[in-house]
Amino acid sequence: MALFRVTTSGTFNFKNSLPGYIRSISVPVAGTSWTLQINDGPDSSGNTPALYGATPATVATGLGLLAPLYFNHGVQIVTSGATPGELDLDIV
Repeated sequence: MALFRVTTSGTFNFKNSLPGYIRSISVPVAGTSWTLQINDGPDSSGNTPALYGATPATVATGLGLLAPLYFNHGVQIVTSGATPGELDLDIV
């Protein structure tokens, strides 16, 4: 089990070039106008297809997954907005 906490705005890459799953997402603090995108990759060509939020989606408390989210080439988390919140991810 690998738990990651994101508390700033930026681009974060986890499990680079490896397949895996996001088993859970928790948002204890949503922040102000904070947005989220989850991408697969980047792959060897630098592509990052969207897994969640093809356009930035607003982060809200209670955001979660109904089933694990599979990725092929690592997972990229992109957050932005006025005041960051807290995003906790279980990535395997």
